[in-house]
Amino acid sequence: MKKIFCSFFLLSAALSFGQVEKISKIEILPESSISIYGDAKVTAFTCLFDIDHLEISESILMRKRDSQYLFKNADLTLENRGFDCGRKGRNEDFHKMVRTKRYPEMRLTLKKAVLKADNTANAIVEIQIAGTKQTYKVPVEISGNEIRRYRGRLKLNIRKFGLKPIKKMFGLIRVQDIIEIRFDLKIKYRHETAALENRSSGREILFSGI
Repeated sequence: MKKIFCSFFLLSAALSFGQVEKISKIEILPESSISIYGDAKVTAFTCLFDIDHLEISESILMRKRDSQYLFKNADLTLENRGFDCGRKGRNEDFHKMVRTKRYPEMRLTLKKAVLKADNTANAIVEIQIAGTKQTYKVPVEISGNEIRRYRGRLKLNIRKFGLKPIKKMFGLIRVQDIIEIRFDLKIKYRHETAALENRSSGREILFSGI
């Protein structure tokens, strides 16, 4: 898989982010993984995501308040065609269920992350599937130094996104409403230049590789 690079342009903003000058590149390593798991009355299914079809927004703002990190424009876009459920027929069923023809991508937007003392964080994430948005709190495990690793799982009900399980989907008998998104991301940060500014409203910082 190709390596994915993202430039974070943290500039002065009217939203009290403070004056910051920095370009910080990150690399999502190819051994990272995203997958969707589901259950049916007969057996389970798995759809693996090809990281080559992941896009990250190029202009992200971040602000730190104590143990909280607030984000703006922190979007991850997943092209639906990047999912592989193992067989041609299963892929067709999956794309029919998530309405790929009309909505060819899913989007995850990081709103906030609250760090905890045990190398974990609670992330507030907005997920958009088939044009419908829902917000979730996702527990995330964090490890590593030079290369950071983020692992987590999120169960969601596809009916909240206006989707319905297809009968006999994947050659199985009726997929359940609940699916689970699992992610294991390995990220390498590259920092170039930085400028910090202290303000009475709090300390403004750059993207620091949480």
